[in-house]
Amino acid sequence: MGWPYHSEIETSALRERLIALGIAKAGTIYAPAPTLAHTIDPNSGQFATARAIFPTDKEFQDELARRVSAAFENHFVDKRVLETCQIPFSERLVRYSNATRSFGQEDPAAFTAYFTLARTTKLPESFDSELEGVDPAFRVILDMVRSEMRQHHGPQDVWLWISVSTTIYAGFVGLAHLNTFGIASNLLPAGKRQLYISMVNHLYASSWDVLKTGTICCPEPEPFRNPQDYFVPPARKLPLNDAEQTRFALFRSAIELIKNDGPEALSLSSVAARIGLHSSNFLPFIEMERSLESQVEEFLNLYVKSIFIEQARLLQPELPPYLHGTLPGVAYASLAMIDPLTFQVLSTIASGSIVPIEFDTELGDLEMGDALKALFTIVEKNIVLGGGPTDSWSLFETTVSLWATVHGLAMLMSCGALSELEENLRFDLIRTGVDVSSSGMVRRWGLHLPGVTDQFHQVNR
Repeated sequence: MGWPYHSEIETSALRERLIALGIAKAGTIYAPAPTLAHTIDPNSGQFATARAIFPTDKEFQDELARRVSAAFENHFVDKRVLETCQIPFSERLVRYSNATRSFGQEDPAAFTAYFTLARTTKLPESFDSELEGVDPAFRVILDMVRSEMRQHHGPQDVWLWISVSTTIYAGFVGLAHLNTFGIASNLLPAGKRQLYISMVNHLYASSWDVLKTGTICCPEPEPFRNPQDYFVPPARKLPLNDAEQTRFALFRSAIELIKNDGPEALSLSSVAARIGLHSSNFLPFIEMERSLESQVEEFLNLYVKSIFIEQARLLQPELPPYLHGTLPGVAYASLAMIDPLTFQVLSTIASGSIVPIEFDTELGDLEMGDALKALFTIVEKNIVLGGGPTDSWSLFETTVSLWATVHGLAMLMSCGALSELEENLRFDLIRTGVDVSSSGMVRRWGLHLPGVTDQFHQVNR
């Protein structure tokens, strides 16, 4: 038989236990795909049997991916209805929204494990392609969008199809993640449901006209930073030639420690030792009366804000505020793609929340990150300038919908289901996804923005 004797029942029970343990490990936020040795002690008497059940780690991970994919699909009431035009497109978006919401809320470990394990390895090359190599949750959206494009005789362009589908996927996944673990997790269930309704309305506005016309409102080509500019080497390889470099290296060491061992492992000595320093080297850069975790969060927020500022410097001041909103979104998701550590740890330890606010509210004292405050300000400027509704809920739901879509793009491209696609392709999907989502804000509220709504461009790569 090749392994120590166990009855068929015992072997089956061990197999199921390994799968449950593997999903639990993969269900830890931003955990790597678990190996068998990380799931069961290699020195235990059962490891040989476990290895006989799953001869390779890939076979183990493939089975975990199959299980969590099946768990996700169980939340779709009737998947075939989503993939055809039996019901209106808006209703299909509602049903997909309900599936992602229930999956995230009812089984957060399996929800997280899905995006750790399920992978899209290739995208369709033609409009009639079979969807091989596409993760199951994305496949449902691609089928849904393609059937809608055929039904309404819109342009059957493969990039239009893929990019709009990616935007929808990102919106729902991003909001499910924020509702389950992030800035919306403290809202009451009724508030979370309302955010999903808002996201459906936003994504419908983002995609409906785009699918019919193949165009988005977008100014002339924008100046983007090279995503590779965001790459940061491991902390142990960073220079320590002056105080600023030492401070940066120490905080990057803290970020790596959180990713590897969790926030509870943080200490001055453990952070400093990882880069060959003594804890005393950290003292000039911290406030002893505050927790180290809160200071790491502050460091990350300011670091992300600095990325936004650098991106904004590429813009001319006279350009419309619309552009000042889209480019930081591209920068944020690109940063996550190239430097997933920053994105993952900030998402893990972020302590702020999100609440409806009135127009003209001073945001300085609100408990939310600097990047989110900046987006509130930009959305408010666009709505006012474009003649949109100036009530607090319109501002709130528009901001959350845009933020969740960018968060979803960041998550999918950095460590989620689309992270194995080629880098330039992922960047193009980010760029187009942000443009499609931003067009949704304009179209939903009927905004008239000089230099934006008078210029429509084909959705192309």
